[in-house]
Amino acid sequence: MESLTRTKGNTSLPLPPIVSGAPILGNARDMVKDPLIFMLRAYSQYGPIFRVRALHLEYTIIAGLEANKFLAREGDRYLTVKKVYSGVATGLQSNNFILNHDGKKHRELRGILRRGYSKTAVIPSVPLIIRLTQEMARDWKKGERVFVVPALKRLITKQLGQVLLQYDPEGYFEDLQKFFTTTAETTVSNQLPEFVLKLPSFRHTQTRVFGLIDKVMAARAATPPDPARRTLIDDVLAAVDDQGQPYPPDLLRAAIIGTYIAGIDTVALTCSFAVYALLKHPNVWERVVAEVRPIFQRTSNPTMEDLKEMKVLHAALLENFRYYPVGPGAPRTAAEDFEFGGYRIAKGSNVLVGTGVTHFQPQFFPDPFTFDIDRYLEPRHEQRQPNIFVPFTVGEHTCLGAGMAEIQVMATIAALVNELDLTLDPPNYEVRYKTAPSRGPKHDLAVRVQ
Repeated sequence: MESLTRTKGNTSLPLPPIVSGAPILGNARDMVKDPLIFMLRAYSQYGPIFRVRALHLEYTIIAGLEANKFLAREGDRYLTVKKVYSGVATGLQSNNFILNHDGKKHRELRGILRRGYSKTAVIPSVPLIIRLTQEMARDWKKGERVFVVPALKRLITKQLGQVLLQYDPEGYFEDLQKFFTTTAETTVSNQLPEFVLKLPSFRHTQTRVFGLIDKVMAARAATPPDPARRTLIDDVLAAVDDQGQPYPPDLLRAAIIGTYIAGIDTVALTCSFAVYALLKHPNVWERVVAEVRPIFQRTSNPTMEDLKEMKVLHAALLENFRYYPVGPGAPRTAAEDFEFGGYRIAKGSNVLVGTGVTHFQPQFFPDPFTFDIDRYLEPRHEQRQPNIFVPFTVGEHTCLGAGMAEIQVMATIAALVNELDLTLDPPNYEVRYKTAPSRGPKHDLAVRVQ
């Protein structure tokens, strides 16, 4: 087991080994191709801690069960997110963007937003999520070739807007996509310099996105309040700080825009992976169809109670979370010097916790490179392993909307499976990955409507 002790000021410990790579590029090519596979290979060769280089950047990667335990138990002490998400916060012009805070401030913001992103908040909207998915699916014509990722990004953004904010962002999708991609690629993935956030092209996008907030609030003012449908906006407007004072407008800005961009990459890419996985494994598709379609035939308006009956679909989606994690690593910065596994990590170092590595370790998931949905059915239930099955990361920054996302993905995929017969196009297509800001299928993933 790796040792973990605080070693502030101790410079006698060695730095972690460096993974061999190409001149100048370092490990950039392998990291871009698929960071998860790269981390798995490096873990098997170097152990639970190693350094990688990509052009001018250097990262220390810690991975495996002890790394996940460290993130869960000690991450808020030794690691910080501030540098990682500062680009998004700058774009939002907000000091109250939850992902950009640790410790007390993070917990404070988490408390404000928790109910709005909870399972309880989304469960009444399951019929709405299904209806929006059906509307999209019914626009796909027989014989049509559809690119999955852009279609599902638009759908998920629409769903989140209507469910959490009661406002459809139609007409602003491209602006939201550009806003999120540009801000995230400055400091999350370090692909762009921060000065791009000052360029006229981004300023135009930013103005458009901020204008969306005005429309959301105008629509809210024009609609009689419904106590039965409390929204995330209601929670933010009602919140007060520890002095009893209301929060400044930048919290509302971060909450509204954050809602729309929350699923542009993560939820939409998870759904895209799910479509690919089901079609790539026809036996799984057939099992899911056999379960889902009779339930939809029984009711024209499925609810959460109906989704609970879909055990096979749920198992397939859990395996999708394991096999195709959109966030296989948690980027952080070392807040102070510390030791992990006998090596020194210096304050200010870029750190990546390879949370997804445990998903492919055979001691936890036998035959891990087989897509096997029976892992999650009786009697196996392999997802019930703390700090091992971690599709939403672990610790203080565990995804606030994890429960909501599971329901949204399940309702969306259930509706698609019921509405359509699909095949991959071409049939022998093998998924290729884009890696930033989140890991997901490239936009060339396409299906043919049968």
